[in-house]
Amino acid sequence: MKKKQLSLRAGSYSFATLAIVIAIAVFANLFVANLPESFTKIDLTSDGVFSLSAQTESIVASLEDEISIYWVVQSGREDEAVGTLLGRYESLSKKIRVEKVDPDVSPTFTKQYTSETLYNNSLVVESGSRSKYVSYEDFYAYDYSDYYSTGDYSVNFAGENAVTSAIDFVTTETVPTVYLLSGHGEQALPSTTESDISSQNIEIKTLSLITENAVPEDSSCVLIFAPADDISGEEKELLVSYAQSGGSIILVTDPAENGKNRDNLNALAETFGMKETEGIVVEGNANHFAYGMPYYLLPEFGSHTIMEPLSSAGYYVLLPIAHSISLDESENGMTPEILLQTSGEAYIKTAGYEMTTYEKEDGDPEGQFVLSAITETPTDNGSSSFIWIAGSAVLDEMTNIQVAGGNEDFFMNCLSYICGEKSSISIRTKSLSYDMLSLTSSQTSVLRLCMVFLIPAVFMVVGIDIRVRRKRR
Repeated sequence: MKKKQLSLRAGSYSFATLAIVIAIAVFANLFVANLPESFTKIDLTSDGVFSLSAQTESIVASLEDEISIYWVVQSGREDEAVGTLLGRYESLSKKIRVEKVDPDVSPTFTKQYTSETLYNNSLVVESGSRSKYVSYEDFYAYDYSDYYSTGDYSVNFAGENAVTSAIDFVTTETVPTVYLLSGHGEQALPSTTESDISSQNIEIKTLSLITENAVPEDSSCVLIFAPADDISGEEKELLVSYAQSGGSIILVTDPAENGKNRDNLNALAETFGMKETEGIVVEGNANHFAYGMPYYLLPEFGSHTIMEPLSSAGYYVLLPIAHSISLDESENGMTPEILLQTSGEAYIKTAGYEMTTYEKEDGDPEGQFVLSAITETPTDNGSSSFIWIAGSAVLDEMTNIQVAGGNEDFFMNCLSYICGEKSSISIRTKSLSYDMLSLTSSQTSVLRLCMVFLIPAVFMVVGIDIRVRRKRR
């Protein structure tokens, strides 16, 4: 009888213990399921693909309004990388709410926000009356800088930059506006540049000073991009007046074609202490030109704030076919600062496009030449900035690829700085590529020996030792 009671009691204890263990497991799972993703999913990627930057954390921490992120994706076609990233944002602040929207169920949902082509895994970020559509195409960037030498390209994840930029846009009342001057055969901006400008939350508009009698008051900057012809004297006066009122200007030019002058553009630049030097710059130092072509310039960087991110990260700027800029004091006594310059072994082919050789000849001016500079002038309304870049190829897409995006970064740094966005969104993409583990034959043999024999033997010895000790007891 006693033996039966002891057995029942032991069974009751076992059942109670099992019930407690199950209850603990259920509550533990419920607890963990409600933890933020930053606690349940650890980012072990070497490039920190899913870790949010300090800049994002700062922007999210300052949020005052509720943010809704609508993840537009068909059921079963979710991009895991996008989902993980959105989970990080949602766990970062209670003001951010992520909601899935299936376009098959709600086909007209995105039409109230955008007319762009809808792709799976795209986003709509909304706060109050402001919203921004983030295309899935913006989440991935492709680097072809090694394609011509190795045939390989890398894929980078740009999700954080896209989402943080959208959050910043919908929570900012006003955004900077860049006016593109037109009417002089200016080149169109490359689509990638327009996309980058948009991602920095800078609006682009077109300006014709032939029909307007002044630069619009909402202008943060006037961009004059590779004009084929000179501006008029009246336009020059309007731009000088705009600058004197605190406006900023970026001028991008190519070497002038023979027979064409740019007297008014040069007169504009001279008010900021800059002047064009005729001819095409050729580099005499092999460390400062690319692909064996001495007119494919790899300039030295100046010490200005604009250049610091590029310099510290070890990036290059590639400037094919450029003229030089001579510097002097501006009309207000301000001295221009150098952004890009050649080595001291460069020279100028004054014949320009009509030159017959790239080799240095007698009479070719030689020395160190400025390729880009900035003048900052105090005004009654703050400060006015003027940047001159002596080569439009700085924004050529293929040229930019050859230096892993260094050209685009340089131009965007200039634009962000001149628009007053000195702390703009500039989160770099993160590589999704991986390195293969290469082992020699001897290393493979050692690893196989450890995995097949040594490690199992250790466990076996430990097991036998434990068994012997228990028997002795």
